Amino acid sequence: MALVGLGCGPEAVRLNHPPEAFAGYDRVVRLGESTFLDGSLSQDPDGEALSYSWRLLHKPAASLAVLEQKDSSQLTFTPDWPGNYLIGLQVSDGNYQANDLVALFVQASQTQTSTSPLAFQSTACRVVLNNPNHSDSCDLGTMGRHRIEIGPTSQSSHSEQLSWRLFRSPAGALESQLDLESSTSGRLRFNPPLPGVYWFVAQSPGALPSLVAVQVSEDQPGPLASLKGPAQGRISDRLLFDAHESSSSSDLRFELVLDPSQGGSSLRDQGTTCPPGRCRIFIAQEPGRYLVGVAVRSSFGYTTEFARFVEIQ
Repeated sequence: MALVGLGCGPEAVRLNHPPEAFAGYDRVVRLGESTFLDGSLSQDPDGEALSYSWRLLHKPAASLAVLEQKDSSQLTFTPDWPGNYLIGLQVSDGNYQANDLVALFVQASQTQTSTSPLAFQSTACRVVLNNPNHSDSCDLGTMGRHRIEIGPTSQSSHSEQLSWRLFRSPAGALESQLDLESSTSGRLRFNPPLPGVYWFVAQSPGALPSLVAVQVSEDQPGPLASLKGPAQGRISDRLLFDAHESSSSSDLRFELVLDPSQGGSSLRDQGTTCPPGRCRIFIAQEPGRYLVGVAVRSSFGYTTEFARFVEIQ
């Protein structure tokens, strides 16, 4: 307990007591369904106002879920992968803090089957800021100095429910500088603060995530990055990821950007009919959501990247 005031009168001494945090009860949640997290039942014995801070302490390795409105007393969270999630709440009265935890046990939905659709087709595009005529597959808007618009090109049942997040950006490019804006049609607009490659992930309920990679350059386009491959598979399947349509004069480098097996799975340059070095066979050893990527580097030093999610059951 803290002494807030000292003096000689009978009311001069007032003790400050620590608050009590309550993050809610542990629960079972269906995959893709939102759950309401309520910390408003936390209290302070002295009646002082509380501040709130939520943190996602644990989630499945394949999950891309994040917490929104982390500084409010209440928030909504939507898990995107089966498994266990642990969420922490800290409340403070300005002098003392108190913590509590809530566990979510997420079960696969009956409708989450191996035929789950993509939110929309993953794609890569190149944008040349000083020469829009050399841009491809992206809309270069007129709002602001350089406003880029990405996302589904046609309205679908998933479009209005799409949620976007920045997955990767050039060094020094802060998310707050991108001025992200989602439209009612599910498309995303942003201003790139720096040249380089930006990755955005789009998700909608009941659908597999899609990735859009945008290579931004000032004067000339970077090399073309192309990667074709399945969105789903099973453990020990030999899944072909084909990048032979990428710029032919460029160097290619494949990587497992997300690997739930923590090194147990592999990308092999063997047993394919592709030109040498242009394809990989992916073999997963554990279930989960993987992200297979390719980086294409030109002789001028420009690099374009692209990746595809693959869900292993």
